Amino acid sequence: MVYLIKSKFLSMMGVIMDFPGRNRLRFPMSPVLISMFVAGCLFFLSCPSVLAADPPVPPSAEWSQVFLDHAAAYSVALAGSHYVVAGGQSSVLWDPYHPPEGLDYWAAVAKLDLSGNVVDWETFDDEPDHNIAYSVIPSYSGPDTIDGYVVTGSRHVAFEEDGHNYYTPYVWLMKVTTNLDTILWQNTFGEPFFHFGNSVIQDDTGFVIGGQKNIGTLSTYAGYMIRTDNSGNLDWEIDGYMFDGGGILYPWIGHGTEIHSIKETSTGDYILGTTSGIIKVNVVSGSPLTHAWTAGDGSYSSVQQTADGGYIGVGSKLVEVAGADDRYDVVLTKLDAGGAVTWSRTFGRLTVGLGGAGLGDRGRDVIQTSDGGYALVGTTQSYAWHGGSDMWLIKTDSGGIMQWDLVLGNEGDDYGRALVEAPDGGFVLVGSMTWEGSMRMWMLKIRPGGFIPPTPSFTYTPDSPFFVEETVHFNATGSTDDNPLDVYDWDFGDDQTGSGSTPDHTYIRPDTYTVTLYVTDDDGVRRETSQDLTAVALAVQWKRSYGDSGDYGWDIVTSGDGGFVIAGQWKWTSTNQDFWVFKTDGQGNVIWDSKFNAGTYSYYRSGALAVTRAHNGGYVAAGYREKMDAYGAKTFDVWIVKVNDDGTMDMDWDDDGTPEGYKYFFTGPDKTEQAYDIEPTGDDGYIIAGYAIREYDPPWTEDTHYRNDMWLIKTDIGGVLDWDETYSPGDLNDHLQGYGVAPTADNGFVVTGNFS
Repeated sequence: MVYLIKSKFLSMMGVIMDFPGRNRLRFPMSPVLISMFVAGCLFFLSCPSVLAADPPVPPSAEWSQVFLDHAAAYSVALAGSHYVVAGGQSSVLWDPYHPPEGLDYWAAVAKLDLSGNVVDWETFDDEPDHNIAYSVIPSYSGPDTIDGYVVTGSRHVAFEEDGHNYYTPYVWLMKVTTNLDTILWQNTFGEPFFHFGNSVIQDDTGFVIGGQKNIGTLSTYAGYMIRTDNSGNLDWEIDGYMFDGGGILYPWIGHGTEIHSIKETSTGDYILGTTSGIIKVNVVSGSPLTHAWTAGDGSYSSVQQTADGGYIGVGSKLVEVAGADDRYDVVLTKLDAGGAVTWSRTFGRLTVGLGGAGLGDRGRDVIQTSDGGYALVGTTQSYAWHGGSDMWLIKTDSGGIMQWDLVLGNEGDDYGRALVEAPDGGFVLVGSMTWEGSMRMWMLKIRPGGFIPPTPSFTYTPDSPFFVEETVHFNATGSTDDNPLDVYDWDFGDDQTGSGSTPDHTYIRPDTYTVTLYVTDDDGVRRETSQDLTAVALAVQWKRSYGDSGDYGWDIVTSGDGGFVIAGQWKWTSTNQDFWVFKTDGQGNVIWDSKFNAGTYSYYRSGALAVTRAHNGGYVAAGYREKMDAYGAKTFDVWIVKVNDDGTMDMDWDDDGTPEGYKYFFTGPDKTEQAYDIEPTGDDGYIIAGYAIREYDPPWTEDTHYRNDMWLIKTDIGGVLDWDETYSPGDLNDHLQGYGVAPTADNGFVVTGNFS
């Protein structure tokens, strides 16, 4: 019975040179080399450019500028017909959001026209003390008259206390001319230890700064607010460490609270974005400020008043999930005029997406857009797919529901810090990009009009659950977009990835896997969809039996149409067997059943021991036929049969003029031979492995000495002999038989079998 089972770059010492659009550029060098360097620059025009050549421009952007080595932009403002950008630069590689431990850094300010061209720029590395700019605004001497730009940040101040020399950052406020080449005034505020100005605004009487300070005895900061007149002279200052006999005067910006954003409200009060939430403070006669309320869950980097009198804030929120890694999500919170939360949205993901670097997503700046919705910029790790972290722009409706987003970046870490809405409705974003081995200021303009995200979709076969080691065919051609999709990326859930719209994948361990398809359109908008698939261990799906007792199935091959072809022998009497080949469908149901005998050459038995798919359609089976030798002994010959796709013998198999669908081979009339395997060869022929009994003295008796030689037979596509070769084990009574054969890459063959 047959069974079938489917089973930077600059320093503080060096030469200063003038270039168009740049007042001073400092290069560290030996005096001996100065004249050579000047000549080289003038003649060869080989001086380094502050603008990167051919920076990447995202498909969603109108322009993109990558500016200064080892630099980052922190703030941008629309100033009439220009954009003004402020940040910092260092002589060493650095984390753009934490100044380097050394003191070699300084503020950088640039002015761009509305087309993104850098028309003026300055770094303040010629100042006697190190400095950095975190916020920039245009300064107005009248409703529409810009008389310069004001920046705040930090500047180091040297002092001596108790016999010790210190050099620490104080809050810095500076005003420069509109072409950036002259400092009109500057001032520092604070006391020993660390102070930073993070945000500055201008009102009717002067400037107000929001920042943070540390008194040196504590490991964290407290909030710090400063008011100056229009010339930067101190009016008042408050901080979270001030106290009198009754305790801390301003606990609402006390220990642990940093002010990252300040805006004036329509009533002349202030709204603050802090690490302790969104804080509303009122301006009251006789007192600098009084606390109105604190709202919002999270750390807020940017706030502003909205058209309806409420407030919008963006930042980051720690999300703690039992059994999973803690993560930071972007948080966007809308408050009403009284500080009550209208809604709060988070943007992030539970797990790192394909290409992502972690679970840290942070919002840095938010604006209300001309359509009543909101735009926010920040940095994503979980959705980053360009390498490291990426800049992240999110556009929402008035209810905070995402309409579209863009993940922007290059290989390495990229950061989003601030944005403004352009006059045409697009968005200008600033931050930093890793480009050519250095962190640089990055400024780009996203075109107006918005973007329609693609809709990913995929199917797969076979259905889940499927078996391990079974090929799964995925198909994402049903994904849609307003334009052709550019990129298909796959995460198969088993630490393996793929690409293309129709990949194949095989799972090797039983488990449930989350397969995620990422599609990216021609605007660079990416979306994803996931499905859970289950791979199970091999198990019997069905079982069939064919024939009866004494029938054998020796080999099986797939038919190419989902079915199977089996080779064996069929017993038709107690002593007679036929060469048996039959075909089933994918469920084991018989499609055709063919039995062959050797005609007048076959006296008793024949059998098919191997089968393979033929080069020209159909199948070729190999085995033996039994015959009687001259002495009356039963011997075997190798027999191969060509079978058509319908199960009939292929009578036109070869072109030797003999109308036969079979071939037989033997080493002599009184020898016995059998074939155990047949495989196709690269020259469209076949290789057969078996054995031949050699060297005995007939007639056959129990005492006859003999040996078995391994036998290889090579035929052409029509079964006609190319060559044959026997391989002897040595002495009589030794036996070598070939049971399996496979072609090798060097056109040879490897054979397996037994030796005794």
